[in-house]
Amino acid sequence: MAENRIGLDAKWDIGPGLWFEATHTTFGRKLGMFSNQSMLCTGIDYTFGLGNGLYTMAETLAVSTGNTMLSGEQSLVFTGLSASYPISISGSLNTIVYRDWKGKQFYTFLNYKQQLRRFDLHLMVYANPDRYYLPAQSVENQLFAGKGFQIMLVYNH
Repeated sequence: MAENRIGLDAKWDIGPGLWFEATHTTFGRKLGMFSNQSMLCTGIDYTFGLGNGLYTMAETLAVSTGNTMLSGEQSLVFTGLSASYPISISGSLNTIVYRDWKGKQFYTFLNYKQQLRRFDLHLMVYANPDRYYLPAQSVENQLFAGKGFQIMLVYNH
């Protein structure tokens, strides 16, 4: 299927890192409200000089689809906030919080990772909607839906 795409991205490191990525795709055949797709992602990151260094990042993704260019018949906007703190040379604490502005839902995830020689131990806690609609996530594989915790041991060979 033929398609036309245009994209633009830029990044500046002016203390905090700033970036944006924008794309538009028009498909060569009529696909109803999916005939045109526009995406814009903007972000900022910065490492604060607190203790071992607190890395923070915020990013917003806006996606719009429609019959015609920029018609916006279907749209979504997600904002993600992430923070990571190295507790020691072998342990770190990470968190991610997403906000679905259209669906008015929050997604939260907290992970503690400890390296143990050839293993990584992950202790994860999450509180998410029972059914969620994060971009690029299939409905069938919602491992972190609802509230819960997971313990994962990863062998590194």
